[in-house]
Amino acid sequence: MTSLFDIDTNAGNATYTVTNETGAGTQNGTALSVTKAGTFTVKVDTVANGIYAAGTQSATLTVEKANGIGTVSMEGWTYGETAKEPVISDNKGAATYQYKVKGSDDSTYSLDKPSNAGEYTVKATFAETDLYKEATATADFTIAKKDITGATVGNFEEITYTGGVQTPFATVTIDGLTVTGTWSDVTNAYDKTTFTANGNFTGTIADKETGMLKADPTYTEPTAKTGLVYNGSAQELLNSGTAEGGTMKYYIGGTQASETVTTGTSAGEYTVNCIIAGDGNHNNIVVGEYTVTIAKKSIEDATVALDGALTYNGAEQTQNVTVTLDGFTVTFDVTDNKATNVKADGNYTLKVTANGNF
Repeated sequence: MTSLFDIDTNAGNATYTVTNETGAGTQNGTALSVTKAGTFTVKVDTVANGIYAAGTQSATLTVEKANGIGTVSMEGWTYGETAKEPVISDNKGAATYQYKVKGSDDSTYSLDKPSNAGEYTVKATFAETDLYKEATATADFTIAKKDITGATVGNFEEITYTGGVQTPFATVTIDGLTVTGTWSDVTNAYDKTTFTANGNFTGTIADKETGMLKADPTYTEPTAKTGLVYNGSAQELLNSGTAEGGTMKYYIGGTQASETVTTGTSAGEYTVNCIIAGDGNHNNIVVGEYTVTIAKKSIEDATVALDGALTYNGAEQTQNVTVTLDGFTVTFDVTDNKATNVKADGNYTLKVTANGNF
């Protein structure tokens, strides 16, 4: 109760009435008091006695509202956690809350409680009461970014080597939250990427393999050589091809593949295989299988020489033969080069048949 003034009743019995904008009331006694602020008119009526005559007096009194009272505090939290509530103390009126980014203009206050990481200010507004004016109080608080240590990285989306820069992508999650951030660019299939969190998260995840698929090399296919004839030297069996993104290699059967085009020396049919051994960005691939023939060399133009004429001696005799051809040592079989008797004209015909590479 607020005591306005005392009334001296020694002059006679008195009654008094107090009124304001909310109504009027009557109170008898030696002290007048009110329970709220306002403008009051006090009227005092005194009763006559043996000394004093009856009379009426009045006075006006204004009671101002006190300045509002109230404090607010706010604990911060980490993004993804349950938001904290403001803590109010000493308040003399009901409180409502508004929030803004710390340091921004007052006009940016919003009734929505923030949830993203950052620094904020909360303002509590305490409603006006019968005794107190409206008041405000503020407090700063922080929503910390969530550290991604221990986060889970999902499978990377499929990418294939192109020779250009590519940005891989895999989802990162922690505690049920999908982490925002960026993966560093990669060019080669063996490049590793690093994730850098942003937004409401902080931290990095380094040296992750992207699983980039290797590309197939590009190539010009080799071709089988034609018209090869035995010449006593090793001859390349293919017209070589070219490859980009790997090394073209050749082999026959179980022989080790070589960058050198496979050769053949002896007459015959060859099956040559061609592969490409890919590099770090390209696959190993099979190019093809090629059948190549080195023909036997004809002895049509060969020189056949005999040891000389044989003289009858009553026994079987053998004519020795030598076959030469452009410096080659010709391999051959000979028939009808044996005889015992002399023919009427003294001549025999033998037959030389080439073999091997001829």
